[in-house]
Amino acid sequence: MRFPRAIVRGSELDFSFSGLKTALLHHVRKHGAGEGQGLADLCASYQEAIVGALVHKLFRAARGFQFERIVLSGGVAANSRLRAAVVERASEYEGVEVFLPPPKLCTDNAAMIAVAGTQALLRGEREGPELNADAGWRL
Repeated sequence: MRFPRAIVRGSELDFSFSGLKTALLHHVRKHGAGEGQGLADLCASYQEAIVGALVHKLFRAARGFQFERIVLSGGVAANSRLRAAVVERASEYEGVEVFLPPPKLCTDNAAMIAVAGTQALLRGEREGPELNADAGWRL
């Protein structure tokens, strides 16, 4: 199956996976998730759509800002297909260097936030439903 790419019209660097997630939902509702090779093919197609969008936007940003170095980090950087696609695409650009930390060092920020939240809870800190995200929050 070919899934839609996560492209936002009118924006060179923004992307959204909402259409992609909806396409998967509709596909599974209509055809089921499959088993064995069918499930593997579905997952591979979905992964390829995500990787394609990330690599496309990454190199569009690198060209636009004239970056010579790219660092793939965070939990998503542990994905072997994404790692391979970034290295493959970088080989097309002279002078672009890619840095990939070992997968064991590619941690997900959600785990760090969960630990910080647990510590706050243990200290007796509580917030109500009006709580909102704040990128400058001190942990």
